Amino acid sequence: MTLDQSFEALKTLAQSEIAKSRAAGRQSVADSLSLALRRIRQAQNDSDIANLLVHADSSDARKVACLVFDGDHGRIILTRGVPASSVTFPIHNAPALLSVIETRDIVVAQASASELSEPLSKALACVSADTGKAHLIPVVVEDAVRMVLILVQDAAVDPSEAVQPACLSILCEAAALRLEVVALEQIADRKAHFPGPEQLVQIGSTQTGVPRWADLNAAEQSLHLHAQRFAQVAVARMRVEQQAAVRDGQNRRDLYSALRSEIDQAREQYRSQFLAGQSKTMVDYLYLELVRSLANEQDQLLGSGFPGRLI
Repeated sequence: MTLDQSFEALKTLAQSEIAKSRAAGRQSVADSLSLALRRIRQAQNDSDIANLLVHADSSDARKVACLVFDGDHGRIILTRGVPASSVTFPIHNAPALLSVIETRDIVVAQASASELSEPLSKALACVSADTGKAHLIPVVVEDAVRMVLILVQDAAVDPSEAVQPACLSILCEAAALRLEVVALEQIADRKAHFPGPEQLVQIGSTQTGVPRWADLNAAEQSLHLHAQRFAQVAVARMRVEQQAAVRDGQNRRDLYSALRSEIDQAREQYRSQFLAGQSKTMVDYLYLELVRSLANEQDQLLGSGFPGRLI
């Protein structure tokens, strides 16, 4: 075998090994992301979410912290790679953090006191402006930054250990959606377990045909509460899981076209569960919740194609 042939054979082998390595790397990232998303779906509170996000990035080359906010101050609630700390600092002293809060988007800044504030930079062991980069990734709940994940990476880190902001952004968005769903489920649970007087059967201001709570017997009250909770959770899922479609439908004043599949499915489930002759007093709470929660009390925003009330 000539030298050129040997070189070509080595080149082919190297390319094959590189391809295998890339494929393995992609598979590893996909597997890790899938596992993290499954765990996020099981989270029940902010503490669960913070723990999952801080440990989602397993690289030993980075320092990680999760921040929450108390008024105009930020506070570390969990860290990895640095000593645990409960450092509190004024947000106005951290320009990078202010930018995240204002834009609700990922910010990459110098890992320095001038960008992160002196207390935060000290807590993350960032002693100078040339220590590397800080990636700040927000968890946005109800259009407000609920927490921020910070990853600090040394300037001399191996390129293979670089932060993958896209993957972490996906996890933070999934975490935000989970927190919204948990909050809505908790509200529905409280209403179901602690029924008050007539307000429980009066959703919003669109109350045509809604019976008085005192006129319902115990079985009917239970059925009405169940129907209300179904409507609240069904519409909440549309608002949380189909945010872009909801905004589009509101802007075009045609929510039904934007959410036809989801609305039709919810209507069919509501019809079969609550309108199959179980109660002569039943109300279309699904319609009322669509108007209240998605259409901002303006039923015309549902669009001309909306089929109308179920009853």
